[in-house]
Amino acid sequence: MNRKEYEERIAKLKKELEELKEAEIEDDEFPKHNKDYWFVDSYGDIVGTQWCGSGVDSYRKTFLRIFRSGEECERYLEIQKAFKEKSKNFEPNWKDCTQGKCYLYYNYDEDSVGISWTEWCKQPNVLYFESREVLEELISRFGEEDVKKYYFGIEE
Repeated sequence: MNRKEYEERIAKLKKELEELKEAEIEDDEFPKHNKDYWFVDSYGDIVGTQWCGSGVDSYRKTFLRIFRSGEECERYLEIQKAFKEKSKNFEPNWKDCTQGKCYLYYNYDEDSVGISWTEWCKQPNVLYFESREVLEELISRFGEEDVKKYYFGIEE
């Protein structure tokens, strides 16, 4: 790099820095102090409360899903219940390696929800279903975007 290229690059970087300094930054921090949030409690009830930064608030944010609105929380609960109820209709036999056990996964590379199966590998915290059709019906019922958001916690 010669001196002229060096100075041009510095000028370009200074201009970019000034543009960044002038850019308006949206404050999207969630939750905010004294602002409402919602979660599903251990009884399966939707609870709204205010964020005060307490240990209980921090625990909920770390170990539960918290939401900006009661409607979002209701949708989350509806989807979670539907998937859990449908999975209860199927009892996987892990000793039978010919029995297919379907499950849902999220493909980060393609930003999509997919269906796969296993015969003998049980994964922790995964719901298994008797058929691909059961999962296709659930995805169709709720829409892929809501399944991504409320089943997998994937938000754009």
